[in-house]
Amino acid sequence: SKTAFMVTKDDARRIIGPAGATIKRLRETARAFIKINNEEVPPQPGDTSGVVMQALEISGTTEQVQHAQTLVNEVLLSPVGSEFGKAPRDAGTLGAHVPVDKEVKTETTYMVTKDDARRIIGPAGATVKRLRETSCAFIKINNEELPPQPGDTSGVVMQALEISGTTEQVQHAQTLVNEVLLSPVGSEFGKAPRDAGTLGAHVPVDKEVKTET
Repeated sequence: SKTAFMVTKDDARRIIGPAGATIKRLRETARAFIKINNEEVPPQPGDTSGVVMQALEISGTTEQVQHAQTLVNEVLLSPVGSEFGKAPRDAGTLGAHVPVDKEVKTETTYMVTKDDARRIIGPAGATVKRLRETSCAFIKINNEELPPQPGDTSGVVMQALEISGTTEQVQHAQTLVNEVLLSPVGSEFGKAPRDAGTLGAHVPVDKEVKTET
C-alpha cells in the first residue's frame, strides 16, 4: 500500500525533526517507509497565501501505513518541540493535508465564468485553500481566460476549474464549490449544502472524467 500527501513546508520540517530524528523514529515505530520529497511545490495560480507544499510518501502494509499516518498526526497536532506518541489521534486527520491518491484518481474539468472563478479562489486564495483542505481534493483554477465561443454574443469570459482526487473527494469538492457559487456573495461556504450536480450547469469540458488505476 502506498499513499502520498501534500503537507506544508513547516509541517515537513516537524515530521523530519532535528537531524532527521523524528522521521527515523516514525519509520522504526510504524515499520513503514516514510519519505519527504525535497521538491517544493509553490502555491497554485490564484493562491496568494504563499504556502509552499512538499510531498509526504508513506508505503508498507495497510496496517503499517495506517500506523504511520496515526504517528504523523501526533507529530503535527502536538505542541512544537514535544515528543510524538503521548497523545494518540485518528489517522484520518492527515487527510486535511490534501492527500494525493496513487491508486485511483479521478480528474474533472469544468468551465466557469471569470467572476465565479474569483469567488472560488476567494480573498488572497483563502476560499480555494479551505475547499482543498475540507474536501481533500486538488482544486485549481486555470489562469488562462477563454473568450466567448463563435456565435456567443454574451461577452462572458470563462476559465477552467480542475478538480482531482478519489471519486469521493471530487464529489465532495463539487458539493462545496456549488455552495460557494450558490451562496450570497461574501458568505462562508459549508452552511447550506447543495446538490453537487449543480456544477454541471457550468459547462463541463468534454471527456471531463478520467480514472487512473
